[in-house]
Amino acid sequence: IKKMAAQITWGVPATEALRLFAARVKTPMVQRIVAIIVKSSDAGGDVADVLTMVSHDTKEHQMTEDERRITMSTYIAVIYISFMVFLVTIWILNVTFLPKMLEASGALEGEAGGALGGASPLASNLPEVVYNIRVAFLIAVIVHALGDGILAGVLDTGKIPNGMRHSFILLMIAFFTFLII
Repeated sequence: IKKMAAQITWGVPATEALRLFAARVKTPMVQRIVAIIVKSSDAGGDVADVLTMVSHDTKEHQMTEDERRITMSTYIAVIYISFMVFLVTIWILNVTFLPKMLEASGALEGEAGGALGGASPLASNLPEVVYNIRVAFLIAVIVHALGDGILAGVLDTGKIPNGMRHSFILLMIAFFTFLII
């Protein structure tokens, strides 16, 4: 603002000072407001009325944006909570279900060895199957984190790059969870 005031005192037209201001700031809202004010001034309308209208519109836009952020923050929290529930489910499967499968495989091998005189093909392949299931769990968690993060970013700001920040956070949570497993 001080730079615009200095430019106007140096003899730069007010509309040109506004255009230079918009070029420096480069935000969509400033560019829109400056365009409205410059068009009004060029058309010869009452700039004071236009400034009043633009300020009211800008306040409304800010309030709407704040309300949207507050509303979307609950959805983002739901996304994070659902991801945590998914991680807990994967953790429970890794800690209880898969070891029981391996234990049952050992028992099946012992029974098959005594009754049939050889090992069961299912029991001998089970450690490999369990490993593949764990890899599938890891891939599912990575895909879930990326997708949920992008969705959270789009809900938060409407931009995918912000979603990458959420994806990174969810991937770090998943990484530390898999370190525990």
